[in-house]
Amino acid sequence: MLSAYNLMFPYFTQEEVARFRQICSLQNVSLNRALCSTKIDVLWEPFLNRLHKLDPYVSIKPPYNGRQGPWRYERFVLGYEKISSKQAHEIAYFKEQHPHLAQEFLDTIDITGLSLLQQLEKTHVALEKVKMALSKAQAQAPGAGAALPETEVKSLLFQMPLITQRPEESKDFTLPEPLKIDEELLSELEKLKL
Repeated sequence: MLSAYNLMFPYFTQEEVARFRQICSLQNVSLNRALCSTKIDVLWEPFLNRLHKLDPYVSIKPPYNGRQGPWRYERFVLGYEKISSKQAHEIAYFKEQHPHLAQEFLDTIDITGLSLLQQLEKTHVALEKVKMALSKAQAQAPGAGAALPETEVKSLLFQMPLITQRPEESKDFTLPEPLKIDEELLSELEKLKL
């Protein structure tokens, strides 16, 4: 089994890993147990929040299934993989459909010496710039007010920057996690209505 250090190191900077190790030693938790320790699980919160800023559908809320124990590390890895896969898909799309924008913004990203999480964040910024440039170019194109074919509309929705995209309009929109109603809270609310 790989040590926690080996699993963590690529995602974070050396300073972040060093601080994590220091906190583990102060809490008397071995680094190998840090990934499944309830004492240390909260340390994953800032990293999970960083992913949530990149994709609001990376949930930062505890699981609804009543599962006890650490969950943030697992959620972090799943969120990282989801965002990384989405970025790879978007980069391939832009390189194929809009090579001039890809060359201007994506091919100039310098990610040498960065942790995987920093690379993800820097790529996210570059993709947002490509989407904004594409949106501006589409808006300034002659006949921008004319009706677009359905495939072009779907293409534009895919390319819209995160800050302007409304997920409800996406064909594949699904809620990240089903909402669960607390029966006790619901009964208390019913009592208050009377």
